[in-house]
Amino acid sequence: MLTRTILLGVVALAFAATVCVGQVPESEPVIKTTAETAEAKEVTFPYVGELMGSDVNIRSGAGTAYYRCGKLSAPARVIVVGVEHSWLKILPPAGSFSWISKNFVELDPDNPGIGIVTGDSVRVWAGSDYVEPMRSHSLQAKLNKGDQVKLAGEEAGKGDYYKIVPPPGAHLWVSAQYVKYIGPVPKPEPPKLPPRPEPVVEPEPKVETVVKPAPKPKPAKPAPPPVVKPKKPSAETIRLKQCYKLAEQINAELKKPIAKQNYGPIKKALNAIKDDPQAGKAKLYAEYQLDLVGRFELALQVDNEIKNQDAKLKNAREQIKNRYAVKVENLPDPGKFIAIGHLRPSKIYTAETGGQRYLIVDETGKITCYAAPADSASGIDIDKFINRKVGLLGQAVKDPYNAVSLVKFTQIVDLEG
Repeated sequence: MLTRTILLGVVALAFAATVCVGQVPESEPVIKTTAETAEAKEVTFPYVGELMGSDVNIRSGAGTAYYRCGKLSAPARVIVVGVEHSWLKILPPAGSFSWISKNFVELDPDNPGIGIVTGDSVRVWAGSDYVEPMRSHSLQAKLNKGDQVKLAGEEAGKGDYYKIVPPPGAHLWVSAQYVKYIGPVPKPEPPKLPPRPEPVVEPEPKVETVVKPAPKPKPAKPAPPPVVKPKKPSAETIRLKQCYKLAEQINAELKKPIAKQNYGPIKKALNAIKDDPQAGKAKLYAEYQLDLVGRFELALQVDNEIKNQDAKLKNAREQIKNRYAVKVENLPDPGKFIAIGHLRPSKIYTAETGGQRYLIVDETGKITCYAAPADSASGIDIDKFINRKVGLLGQAVKDPYNAVSLVKFTQIVDLEG
């Protein structure tokens, strides 16, 4: 059965050569693992991998020519999202960081830990404690005007660069020799929605009524009660109520079978709330729910992919089974052969020595007997049977000069044809 996995939506670019950054490539020790590389296993991405060994280098690109960005030791685990030759593309592990030029970032005065990107296609580089920022030339992502970045710690600045938490789409690399396959990324659990805020009910304004005294001759009549129009709820309150209803719809979809879940209308409604400039706090709540819906849709996609792979695997097994049955039916009866094995030319008994012979070897390469054509088989083109599994008909004779027998064959049959 093919390994089942869940695909996470992460895309990144990475390329940095040691020639550009002036670093000397470091050699990676060869460590044999249960799987030579990720390409040798039939897996889909993303999946969970476990580090083997100590101080395994995490690099900015797929190769030892790229600079180190950190180290991990067993039994640390990483999320693998791709493979290139014998290198695995991973999500940046905890403690990773990136560099971005200060010229394109403006700090938020209300939140100094957050920066706002002021340009388009601003490059983000893979960070490393071993390489200065101006020499860190492994591109991880590009950000556009208005994107937010989070500074990595209080001392997040160095020279002309800010040290930031790797943005979405950033990734690093590790040699596949050090990573053991654990299994697919667990499916996300149903969201735990934050408690609904109590709606703010403003007190109704007090209306004072002035009752004029009635003329003495006429009895006083009570004044009619004042008409107070209910205050129209704000756009933020309306949007919050819509978010609550959409959250209930999400939970209802989660209870359905995976094949019947549909989040399209819910996403459309949430995007309308997110894009409403008067939504207030409802915008943040809508973004949170959109992120959850994206994860659930990813689970749907992976489930469909797994079903397709299972169908393909079943079909492939049926084809192998059928081909094997046909091949077994066409195999000659081994009982009629005096010798069976792979035909090899002898390097001792050759045409130059005047006694051309051949070798019959078993599956392990062990010589089972010598073979030479009888006079009646002199017209057989033996060369076309070299390195193929054959069956010999003829007579076995004892060879006084060898420990194995000599077969004088009258007929040779190709058992692989």
